[in-house]
This record gives sequence, C-alpha cells and structure tokens, in this order.
Amino acid sequence: MIRLGTSLMHPSVPFMATWNQIKAAPLTVTQLSGEAASSNREYAMLGQECDIMIGTFDQATTRQLVVAVPLGAYHFGIAVTSDHPLAHHFRLALNDLAGQRLLMVPRGISEKNDQLRDAIETAAPDVIIEGTRGRYNLDVFNRAADQNLALLNLTP
Repeated sequence: MIRLGTSLMHPSVPFMATWNQIKAAPLTVTQLSGEAASSNREYAMLGQECDIMIGTFDQATTRQLVVAVPLGAYHFGIAVTSDHPLAHHFRLALNDLAGQRLLMVPRGISEKNDQLRDAIETAAPDVIIEGTRGRYNLDVFNRAADQNLALLNLTP
C-alpha cells in the first residue's frame, strides 16, 4: 500500500492521472495534518504520514532531503485580486511590475525563485519585493488578498 499525502498546499489531483496509468500498487490518499507547524513541513511528513506527495521542488529543496521525480513543469505567474491594477493583463513583462508590491518566498528556499528575484531586481529595481516568513501557506494567500499585493505563484 502506498500512501499519497494530500492537502490544500499539496493536492493529490495532479498525480491521479499518472497513477491511473501505472497502478504499481494499491494507493490510499491520506489527508496531511499539521502542515503549518513546520518550516520543512513536507519532509517531516514523508515516511510518517505518507510515502509520496505532489509538490513543487527544485534543486534547493531536494538536494539532501528527498528523492524527487519530475512529473511535469510549472511556469511562474502573478496572482492578483480582481480589483488589482494588473488584473486586466493576460501577460506581464517585468517592467509591468514597476511600483508594485510583490510577495515572494525569501531567498534560499528555491533556486528558481532566487533566479527570478535576481532578474526582477535587475530589470525592474522599483518593484517592492516583500518576503514571506517561509514557504507559502494559507496565511500568505490571505495576506496577498487582504493587502492587495501581487503574489508570485506557479501555474501548471
């Protein structure tokens, strides 16, 4: 039996189509608990509450902690509320973010995020980058909505 961990921040749905093709063993989906309590919450649950989980991982997060198997790719996007000045844009260039407050994870969590931060700081130095306290959780999404901040996110 393989236990697939799922939660709001680590949904199992993207994996199910892949699993339905391979069906290597019986699969049970288990709700992950206590996500917000640990800064490395994903890794603390692996081997304890679940055997596998779906998430966004790059070299900074996988190097020594887990074995990650790429199942797909994500693109960076900017999430905004419907009344945000950027809400009508379908695509954004970095200079479109000029003068905006942009919420991102702090340096050191993700090499890809760090590279994007470097590009933003170089190409659009007047973007106000605000860091989160760590990885995204529901509080980050609520903060972005409450303060009408642009939020760096990922789109499948």
